Amino acid sequence: MNHLYNHAAISYANLWWKQDRLLLQRMKKAGGMGAVLPDIASAYSVIRGIPGGRNSAHWQRIANQLGDLPKLTAANYVQTVEEWQSKLGSEHNLLSAASKFLWFHSKNPVKILDRRATKALHFTNGTYSDYCTLWTAEYKQSELQIKSAIVKLIEQLDCTVIPVEGRKEFLAVVNQKWFAERIFDKYLWDQGGK
Repeated sequence: MNHLYNHAAISYANLWWKQDRLLLQRMKKAGGMGAVLPDIASAYSVIRGIPGGRNSAHWQRIANQLGDLPKLTAANYVQTVEEWQSKLGSEHNLLSAASKFLWFHSKNPVKILDRRATKALHFTNGTYSDYCTLWTAEYKQSELQIKSAIVKLIEQLDCTVIPVEGRKEFLAVVNQKWFAERIFDKYLWDQGGK
């Protein structure tokens, strides 16, 4: 099973370099999420649930509200994610979209809810709070394997798309908790795709 975490670590490192890192950089440069939200929605396959899709008139309103929101904490992220699904302005269940947008807003402690992750966790019914409880319990059981995979990842950077000149930037984030959690997300996503 360790090899699956190793694979997830390399996969997320590549995804971080080619996608998440760039989206986060654009957010920082723009001073907010406004110009980046449609790209996050597209990259994370939730744009189809947003009224108007990429051309939605809601993007700036959503970005402004996210900009006014303080960094989420362990005490408030579940309720905030649940509230945000209705703020996205759709009749669809946008809990997955809310979790993804709020992850980009705050990273840890937000847990990304995804259909493939729910399948991997055998989560078929319940609230976002129930999902987070299950996700956290499973993460804790996998944490040592994930940490081991991170050590191997650092040793095998030549097996990633991260160029030599990007390694310092990578090494600055790889040991942050959110990075390990995203490796777990990638592991779940892979397992839920079977």
